[in-house]
Amino acid sequence: MRVTATQSRTGQSAEAVTDRILIVSGDPETVLVLSLILVELGEVRVVAAFDEAIAALYEFEPDMVLVDLRMHVPQVLDLVRSLRSPVEVFLPVLILCEESTKSTRDTALLLGASDFLNRPLDRTEVVVRARNLLLTRRLYLDLMGLTDAEDEPPIR
Repeated sequence: MRVTATQSRTGQSAEAVTDRILIVSGDPETVLVLSLILVELGEVRVVAAFDEAIAALYEFEPDMVLVDLRMHVPQVLDLVRSLRSPVEVFLPVLILCEESTKSTRDTALLLGASDFLNRPLDRTEVVVRARNLLLTRRLYLDLMGLTDAEDEPPIR
């Protein structure tokens, strides 16, 4: 989550929390649907490749990463592993899959995936799962003393 200055209704400068969500998918339809849904939870950035995702991890500093399993299962699993290794704080990883095999899901969980979304996408499920993971991250950062909890509004 990032704290940025915003204008309040009274014209006063105020602090607002913006969660950052990174979507890793090469499917334009998926990207469009997820972007339209997740924009209400925070700032959304989309990348379509493994190397772009690793770069965005450092440049964009996301609070949650949503990875589309349609890319290529081995590449996605490598990405999940990579997202876990350099990160020193809890970073939720939400995996978007179809009817994946139990072994793929188990492997993703063992490598650090936090949760799954299944196709077809359900707007309410996407919002609730993403919001829960963002809240978990915020609580983790508060617990570790990495944020100033008094300045943060409750998650939307």
